[in-house]
Amino acid sequence: MNTSTVGSHTVSCSATDKAGNTKTGSISYGVNYKFDGFFQPINDTAHQIGLATSIFKGGSTVPVKFQLKDAAGNLVQMASAPEWIGYIKGGSLTAAVDENLYTDPATGGSTYRWDTSGQQYIYNWSTKGVTAGYYYKIGVKLDDGSIYYVNLGLK
Repeated sequence: MNTSTVGSHTVSCSATDKAGNTKTGSISYGVNYKFDGFFQPINDTAHQIGLATSIFKGGSTVPVKFQLKDAAGNLVQMASAPEWIGYIKGGSLTAAVDENLYTDPATGGSTYRWDTSGQQYIYNWSTKGVTAGYYYKIGVKLDDGSIYYVNLGLK
């Protein structure tokens, strides 16, 4: 069984008894990355219990960061860049801003970039032009097919 590479795999085997009867079989399985959630400044309410939803100032740049691990817990980099899943507008927001204002330059394109020094993926989401006063769902799609979301608000 191959668990060293991410993705879909199939293992097959056969057995022959003393009478010469042979039986074969196969099973498919998947190997995924270990995803522990998004990092601060986002309170990852989708994966961590007991955290308040992050509320950012509308028009700011929100750093969306995460790491991936293999089955042994080692940090790994994907073969291709993770896909940014842009924002989906939710319900209205009444909470106060509780996260710092970020002014990092926005990330262009539709993929996260690999930060070698932090051993993490980063997408700097520019909320300029995004309507404040609402919750938004943002996320990432990995090359193993997994999709992860987090909810946050813009005030």
